[in-house]
Amino acid sequence: MKYFICALDTIQIGIMAQKTERIIQSDRTLSSVFETQTNTDEEIEAFISLPALLMQKNTDTPHTLVLKSSVIPSSQLKAKLFLLTPKIDNELDIPEEHIHQLPLALNDLRGYIKGIYFSGQTVQTMVLILNIDTLLERIS
Repeated sequence: MKYFICALDTIQIGIMAQKTERIIQSDRTLSSVFETQTNTDEEIEAFISLPALLMQKNTDTPHTLVLKSSVIPSSQLKAKLFLLTPKIDNELDIPEEHIHQLPLALNDLRGYIKGIYFSGQTVQTMVLILNIDTLLERIS
């Protein structure tokens, strides 16, 4: 499975490419984790700030991932979803069997993080895999 990789300070985050339509440049800044904007009676735009979600001091979001359209359960409105992220640095193919469960010490992240992937042979880099589906359920 292909993942887009971005860095939040020293944390690497993997976002499933299959859940996205495209990546766009962004200059939008959110004052909270989640904001909405109503376009019509039937459609809204929902913006999620990944740095704010993970309580990062640096909230720069030069990229926005346009997620595949969804319905926000609490409103039943069709939503165009935008995930504001730090710069997308890389793409990785990560087999599902190489994604490990989170240790209990990271239990607070379980709702948003699907697991951990370790890349590299001699020096390992830890990539936290974002769980888009659970994230969307929790914000709605």
